[in-house]
Amino acid sequence: MLFVIDILEKKKTDSLFKTEKRLVSKLIEADSEANAEIKLNEYYTSLETEDINYEISINSITSTLQGSTTTQISGSLTLDGSLLNPGTVNLTHTDSPYTITSTEQFLLIDPSGGDVIVNMPDAATYPGREIRFKLTQAAGANTVTLQRQGADTIDGATTYTDLDIQYESISTVSNGSDGWFIF
Repeated sequence: MLFVIDILEKKKTDSLFKTEKRLVSKLIEADSEANAEIKLNEYYTSLETEDINYEISINSITSTLQGSTTTQISGSLTLDGSLLNPGTVNLTHTDSPYTITSTEQFLLIDPSGGDVIVNMPDAATYPGREIRFKLTQAAGANTVTLQRQGADTIDGATTYTDLDIQYESISTVSNGSDGWFIF
């Protein structure tokens, strides 16, 4: 498991006992919360300095990242680098009708060869989920249709058919109960 650990570092800055405080977070892999704290203590011991005191607060615990469909982090998360997304899908009329799966969030649609129908997932199953759509080619006389699940709505309607211009894009966000909002 991965543990997000907040550390308040206190470093003595001069002989008048002034201290510099810095809050840092570390991501530590361990099989338990206690072992994560042990690893962190080993890290600070390896610095071989008497000038740093620290206080540990384990605020967030994540599930195993590999193979997990949901990772929940309480508090905030700061990324230094990129967040990679394996959920990009390229669609054409030959894939139609296409049903979005639980891991897909970027759909690149080429409607130039025919109509494309995309079935949205159930909004209640994915509260707050965002799915983005972008046309890679102009629709011409063809139609791209986002189709609801069950009684869900898409911006208050049963379908959405306004994607037709090359490079046009929209973002949809689940309201967590019975619909998708378009942004």
